Amino acid sequence: MEVMTGIKGMKNDVRKARRASPQRRLHEVKLGMDKGGYKMKKLITILVVIMGIAGFSTLHAADLHGIVTNKDGKPVIVKVVINDSKGAQGGAPVTTGKDGSYAFKDIKPGSYVVVIGEKDEWKIFVGPGETRRDFSLK
Repeated sequence: MEVMTGIKGMKNDVRKARRASPQRRLHEVKLGMDKGGYKMKKLITILVVIMGIAGFSTLHAADLHGIVTNKDGKPVIVKVVINDSKGAQGGAPVTTGKDGSYAFKDIKPGSYVVVIGEKDEWKIFVGPGETRRDFSLK
């Protein structure tokens, strides 16, 4: 009996669809609501949102790292500061390790002035992702 009811229900849906005006069918086609088009629109919207979030996070994530050496090419332990184009610190100051390495994580891509020690300065650009800049003290 349930099968018969299901078949009757399907027949009724088909009859309703046949009775729908051509304008109604055309409207549904334009809106993408025919044959699962609504689900496709929803899926595309979700994908666009996810891609937007992923793109936004990569635009604002950069790492700067490298090694600081003296005139002889030997690593030095020294304070490293980065300032943005407005003079504000781009990240917390760091001190190089025994091997002269330094790293700034999760900074915004852009132009910076790197101040090493008290007097040595370099203008650099940090792009999205990972940027390596080695410095030799003057």
